[in-house]
Amino acid sequence: TRVLGPDRRPGVIEMRTLLICLLILGLPSTLARAEPIVPDPNDWFKNQYAPPWKDVPWNHVDEISEFYAETIGVHSPGNTDPKVSSRPWLAQIINNWKSDGWISSILVKSQSDRLNHSTVLFKAKWLDLYSDGSEELSCGWYMADLFRDRWLVVEYAEIECKDHQL
Repeated sequence: TRVLGPDRRPGVIEMRTLLICLLILGLPSTLARAEPIVPDPNDWFKNQYAPPWKDVPWNHVDEISEFYAETIGVHSPGNTDPKVSSRPWLAQIINNWKSDGWISSILVKSQSDRLNHSTVLFKAKWLDLYSDGSEELSCGWYMADLFRDRWLVVEYAEIECKDHQL
């Protein structure tokens, strides 16, 4: 004997059950989509931020500047204005380095310290390559904040590698 819904019409209970199952199965995926996906900051630094620096960086100034907030803090000796517009600042330092014979930088090592959900500090060691075949190690400190589900550098300082265990 077949058990049917209260109104005893064939197919009624099956349709209700199907509708309930679809709602239950669809609800978690809807909730999952409602939560923003926050990119892992270490993956972001290594796999997105670092690569444009190793392949003719002066051709990627626009791409590189997308990793920076519009205005950033630059902490360096003799800097009279610690807040700068990131795009012109990047273009200037990249051109200065290029005129010194610099051709690229390869990320050697990075360390991170997540301060909270939306702020991460990075220390990075770079291998700088020059047109005369010479190489140099340099290090930097970066603070990145999460804006609209994207990490953006908001502060930068050149640091001594040996002083920071890099």
